Amino acid sequence: MLEGISHTQGALARAQKVLSRAGRGGLGDVARGAAPAPSGGTPDTTPDALGRELYALVVRAQAEGVDAEAALRAELRRVEAGIEAAERARGADAAARATSGH
Repeated sequence: MLEGISHTQGALARAQKVLSRAGRGGLGDVARGAAPAPSGGTPDTTPDALGRELYALVVRAQAEGVDAEAALRAELRRVEAGIEAAERARGADAAARATSGH
């Protein structure tokens, strides 16, 4: 499912591609499950507001001495491993059903 997604693109673009592919492949819940749930109220999801939130995270990372790009890449590796594990489990379940005749 994740084959062909370039590891050379930026982490944010890669994250969007991983989410898109996982969603199309029926594993969007696995990919989104890694993200914390929004806290209280209705969040402003306009592009401007989301851009400000993203930028605020970069500012926070910089202030803490964290490379935001590297941090997101590390999280993506974890998410991708979860998607791949779910794919393997789904394949094993399908194979078990096929051999049992169900």
